Amino acid sequence: IRACLDDGPLSAETTVRSVLGFEQAVSLSALALDDFGGALALDGAAEAPAFSRTLAIETDAAEAGDYRILIEGAAVDAGTITSTLDVQLDAPLAIAPAAVSPSSEEPVSIAAGFAWTALEGAERYRIELAADPDFNDVLEHQVVTEPSWQPPQWLAPDRLYFWRVRGENACGEGTVSETFTVRTDAGPVSALAFVAPPDPDGEGGFAAPVQVEILDAGGERMTGDDESLVELILERGPAEASLTGTLVRRASAGVATFDDLGISSAFDGDFELRARFDASETLAVEDFSLGTLQTASRQSAAGLATASPVTGLAFSGTVSGISTSPSFASDLRLAISAPDGTSTSLGGFETASDRPWAFDGEDSGSDGAYRSEHPTLFSDAGGAVGDEGFWQFDFRNDFSGGELMSWSAVEITLVKQPIDVLSGTIPIRGSRIFQDRFEAD
Repeated sequence: IRACLDDGPLSAETTVRSVLGFEQAVSLSALALDDFGGALALDGAAEAPAFSRTLAIETDAAEAGDYRILIEGAAVDAGTITSTLDVQLDAPLAIAPAAVSPSSEEPVSIAAGFAWTALEGAERYRIELAADPDFNDVLEHQVVTEPSWQPPQWLAPDRLYFWRVRGENACGEGTVSETFTVRTDAGPVSALAFVAPPDPDGEGGFAAPVQVEILDAGGERMTGDDESLVELILERGPAEASLTGTLVRRASAGVATFDDLGISSAFDGDFELRARFDASETLAVEDFSLGTLQTASRQSAAGLATASPVTGLAFSGTVSGISTSPSFASDLRLAISAPDGTSTSLGGFETASDRPWAFDGEDSGSDGAYRSEHPTLFSDAGGAVGDEGFWQFDFRNDFSGGELMSWSAVEITLVKQPIDVLSGTIPIRGSRIFQDRFEAD
């Protein structure tokens, strides 16, 4: 029984049934096993089964807490049997939870979870996430049993949210917390754009510089990006024309700058440039050891660095413990579950998988580093899948005759469709050969 102290006396129905034809009269009694301040009342008159009696529980002098009540049935010639009734008494929740996280005034990740102080006596918590401080536009309304909640989908980038929470128990809703606010960061790299249309310089090249900016989901330049590498290629032009190499530049304050562009041969015509960014995202996986037919599960958040559909993946890791055993590295089986529920698998020995490892078989019998690339694993099986959310990875030692294998430095790279942008048509007349444009970063 779980009840509120303010609800007054409680009752529980006690039933005695006959087993194997038992017909002797049975008397009942009740005893509190803990320091229960209330009173118990149970009619103890002997009666032959089957019958029921009501146990009355007076709670006026009791305090909130967990209690046990021993109910005993006794027959003259058959001894006693007992049963324990668990009683949890709640007091109204007068204290409101306080925010634990997010607690910083700085923008938080779009994958941020929410946590608050636990309340003694709370059975559950009700959290609301809204777009306005009056909670007229409630985006999420969840009931959870722990003092934390992780949204199943990422929050929107660069957005202000309002949230509040209250505890609940048998006495009803507790005091609601104050309204907390949280703003998300700019989110992942979502698009590229030319700062200005590439402009012919009248001499067969392009006016310098050609600049490509890194954009977030809201179309704003990511001025904190000093890492992204942008490729610039000649997408369209006369058949004989080409750039003398693919240009790659690292962004600075969200802009990749390409200097002194031109065409490799003197061909006139209409040209187009494409800027491209490799959106693949690498997820680090915690080390694990697997005995025979054991499974280790790992979960990783994705869609935080770049936003683009996933076409496949690459696996890398270092294994130890197999050089002197009958096990192979390829006995490792990896089952992958995408956030949208799409699943696939790689490797293993005894359980069928969608594809084998690139290091399949006897060539994988030694300790060391291994890598296996499957860039079209999803696209070949029905199409690219969304990247945003938690990815589930289940690793299994899939050989019943094997031994313990330990994996470290494991990384799973989600291979994504490139993020790119195509310039408008650029008419070039009087092309010239250009020089010294492909210095390595």
